[in-house]
Amino acid sequence: EPADEDENNNGDNDDEDKVLEVCERIYEDAGKCESGLADGVTYYPNTYACDLISGLKAPGGRTKSHSSVSASQVFVGIFAAATIVFGGVSAYLYQKAQRTNVDLSSSGGALA
Repeated sequence: EPADEDENNNGDNDDEDKVLEVCERIYEDAGKCESGLADGVTYYPNTYACDLISGLKAPGGRTKSHSSVSASQVFVGIFAAATIVFGGVSAYLYQKAQRTNVDLSSSGGALA
């Protein structure tokens, strides 16, 4: 398309666009369900994949379990609990290290 006509019709002229042969072949071989289209849309509707498409399930849908807790919520709970436990252990060990730390320089150099 000429550069001066790029913005006509929202960036697309009504001329025939060039389609790569490989893309055209992939589209022709793809499963389609062209049932229920208005008259004149296609002369030979392809309805071979209608059963397959209608049997597909939405991703993320609950099919096996009726649990209201997702895996991500479980991992968040485990992470939060582990963080609290490790924080408590580190605070305990820090306090223990501070209590057992002996400052020998404050005795003035005299040995007992």
